[in-house]
Amino acid sequence: TQVLGFLACGAVVRRSAYLDAGGFHRLLFFGGEETCLAYDLAARGWGVTHCPDVVAHHHPATSARPGRPAQQRRNEVLTAWLRRPVPYALARTRVLAAEARADGTARRALGQTLTRLPAALRDRRPLPPHVERAARLLEPEGTTA
Repeated sequence: TQVLGFLACGAVVRRSAYLDAGGFHRLLFFGGEETCLAYDLAARGWGVTHCPDVVAHHHPATSARPGRPAQQRRNEVLTAWLRRPVPYALARTRVLAAEARADGTARRALGQTLTRLPAALRDRRPLPPHVERAARLLEPEGTTA
């Protein structure tokens, strides 16, 4: 089954595909970083497939990661700026900014996003039309711009 995303801690990626797609984007580091990689794999013609015969083992750190929710929110918006159409990225940024007024995690995510935004704009590489169409199909109702 063809898919357009995966959870990095529970996936196996062919080394040649990972390197061809450029690996995980340097701006994202951790928390939702696999979405941009999945987009890049699809844009380069690599399939992302659910293969139930492959088993990946993940042994996460048992310590708390208090900054992770903000990083995940930040990376969602940065991925939009890196790969999705500008109206979509603006809409995702507006949602985060609105939430930041009342939510500390969103405020931290917004601050981290704005700090990294100039670099994201320099690295911007919109998805090819066929991958963008596939990404839009996966969006919840009312989130596309």
